[in-house]
Amino acid sequence: MEKERFDAVVRRNLPGLDDGAPLAEDQDLADLGMDSLGAVRLLAELESEFAVELPDDALDETVFRTAAGLWRAFATRAVPATD
Repeated sequence: MEKERFDAVVRRNLPGLDDGAPLAEDQDLADLGMDSLGAVRLLAELESEFAVELPDDALDETVFRTAAGLWRAFATRAVPATD
């Protein structure tokens, strides 16, 4: 999975992150406007963009806390999409 593409998708889903502003890997995504509905949309967009699925048992609130946590989950737990 390409980190640059991943970052671009994440950035598109953070309404509180200004264009061109840096996205710190450890920054709390909730502070940048991520809510539970946004997390679901982000997950769907990432899975679609990369044609992968993240198993349900890999999903918990810590995964969506930071960009680094989300990247780790996708880099280590994502499997090819089945459809």
